[in-house]
Amino acid sequence: MTSDAEPALETRGLKKAFGDLHAVDGIDPLQDPVAVKKRIGVVPEDLALFDRLTGAETLSFVGQVHGLDAANVRARSDELLTLMDLTGAAGDMVADYSHGMRKKLALSAALLPAPRLLFLDEPFEGIDAVASRQIKELLLQFVRGGGTVFLTSHILEIVERLCDHIGAGRSRAAASGTGTPFSHFSVVDAMPTASVNAHT
Repeated sequence: MTSDAEPALETRGLKKAFGDLHAVDGIDPLQDPVAVKKRIGVVPEDLALFDRLTGAETLSFVGQVHGLDAANVRARSDELLTLMDLTGAAGDMVADYSHGMRKKLALSAALLPAPRLLFLDEPFEGIDAVASRQIKELLLQFVRGGGTVFLTSHILEIVERLCDHIGAGRSRAAASGTGTPFSHFSVVDAMPTASVNAHT
């Protein structure tokens, strides 16, 4: 291959374009993205947990990544494991957790650094009634404390019961509303439902 060969792929003029940016707790995401990320918790649908860590080790690792002191991590971990009824399984490998236990651990990990904003992808999918109730109670407690939750769900009953702002659409909001019964929305073609539970 000669040095003057044409490149296989060349890109020019790429730029990130996400639309309007809004501050999180008054912090501009372009000016201080790390500070914004510290205020956000995320639970993706695939959960992204380490199977070869125990539940307690998972929370300890998350605390270290966020730069929390060890005493604070232990206290928050104990509190969240108790709230999620995972204390008895804290020393078990995550690989041995049921799906519901993994969801509860992932939510605990997202809440550990005390974020102001939570993004949850299908938090109630594939879990039993007990885990569902525990997660709902924890989310309501989070909102009462001033947090905001964005969640996606296909379970319309949960959306209607939990959320005070609701939107529906595929790649953009096709319908949205506040303080309106969800039955007044028309959701067509089994579109994913995006909803927000915000502290007002």
